[in-house]
Amino acid sequence: MSWTDSMTVGHPIDAGTDPASSNRVLGALCYLLSPLVSIIVLIVDSLKNDRFLQFHAIQAIGFAVAVFVYSILASIVYTVGTTVTLGLAGCVLWVLFFLPAIPWLYYTYLASQDKYFEIPWLTAFMVRQGWLTKPYVTASASAGPIEPQPEQAAPAVDRDDAAGGDQ
Repeated sequence: MSWTDSMTVGHPIDAGTDPASSNRVLGALCYLLSPLVSIIVLIVDSLKNDRFLQFHAIQAIGFAVAVFVYSILASIVYTVGTTVTLGLAGCVLWVLFFLPAIPWLYYTYLASQDKYFEIPWLTAFMVRQGWLTKPYVTASASAGPIEPQPEQAAPAVDRDDAAGGDQ
């Protein structure tokens, strides 16, 4: 039985560390104090080889970038909305700036619980770009981990077959 047979999304897996270790705290701090702690984790030799910390550091940096882009868009919406409504929308639109705090605190909590998790849309995007490797199995996967598999060699082709058949 491999370590991936009993895993599901959001459930903890063996991160290679004792759950009471400082890696849980560092994983949570990657989100809480992102991107500073995340960059430190990726630079320090004794930390950058830990799969749990590497996963959360990279994902936290991606989340920080997404929150930054969201903040720019929220500022534009707030400015335009407040200007168009002569200041009336400003009474409601200020909430836009606090919305990222909800998932931010939740992701900090999950990392402190020694869990791998997927941020909707962001983790999939980062995996497609090759920036992040998922160390767990999703419900849509039938078997095996969702880690990049080594490329399989093409089947050997006989030279006569490649040249155009038997002569």
